[in-house]
Amino acid sequence: MASFLIPNMYMAGFETLLQLDKTTIDKIGNQMISFLPGKGPKAFYEHMAVLDIKGIDEISKTIYSFSNLLIEQKSSHQEIAEGLLEAYKKRNPDSKIDLEKGKEMLLLIFSNSKSVKLSYKGLSLILDVPNAYAKSSIITDIRPVFNDELEDKDRYAIISQTIKIEYQNDGLDKTFYINFDSLDLEELKSQIERAQKKESILRKEYAEAFNFIKVQE
Repeated sequence: MASFLIPNMYMAGFETLLQLDKTTIDKIGNQMISFLPGKGPKAFYEHMAVLDIKGIDEISKTIYSFSNLLIEQKSSHQEIAEGLLEAYKKRNPDSKIDLEKGKEMLLLIFSNSKSVKLSYKGLSLILDVPNAYAKSSIITDIRPVFNDELEDKDRYAIISQTIKIEYQNDGLDKTFYINFDSLDLEELKSQIERAQKKESILRKEYAEAFNFIKVQE
């Protein structure tokens, strides 16, 4: 069996999850099923937060973290559940939690994870590139063009547009800047509109072949 580790940030949610009764787990499972594929972890936490369950925030984070295991591991749900419980037992040898009942709760969660896994996988595919876009902004400047006589009030000026793009490279946050004039911006706008139109056409023409996921972080 593969070796598993429960990170400290998920331990509280994991421990709480093991102690829930089946009725509560069923509520969580039904809420998971109604989660729309394509939305990211923050949207998932907000989606689950409507449940009146103590510790739901920590539970939700733990559940979302299961997606990586369920996708990447070649093990069965049963083997993953047993591996996680073995890792928990090693960390908490004096725990009084009923681990057999806990395994049942984990298996119920795993069986309702389809939408969460699709969201996780879709987001992973978007980010599985050398440079993953994070956010951008445009800085607009007026730059005076001075005459030979600096005090001369009859001046000219240009407007400069600098695009700041923040991205991730191998997990590191990076930034680069590109200077544009108004014609460059028009060309960029045209390319973006063209890309959006192509996406719209593909979504329409292949609607019967694919259930398209609109990925949101």
